[in-house]
Amino acid sequence: MLAIEEELGSKVGISHALYGLGEVASALGEYQSAREHYKKTLAISEELGRKDGIASALYRLEKQQILWASIRLHVSTIIAH
Repeated sequence: MLAIEEELGSKVGISHALYGLGEVASALGEYQSAREHYKKTLAISEELGRKDGIASALYRLEKQQILWASIRLHVSTIIAH
């Protein structure tokens, strides 16, 4: 889908495709990849002035931050014991 949207030159479509790829990567536990997709979504949404896209991307990026903090806390607890 991303390739098609890029070929069409649809920035909104590219943004949606990247967001979807971020969702898939996150579901697969590929958090760094998900973060990169969400960052690209955010950049395009900001460029286009799309508040809905900005809000969605920021929400997902924040969710990633919370997840990473939780993982670090759990790992630290396991190592300490």
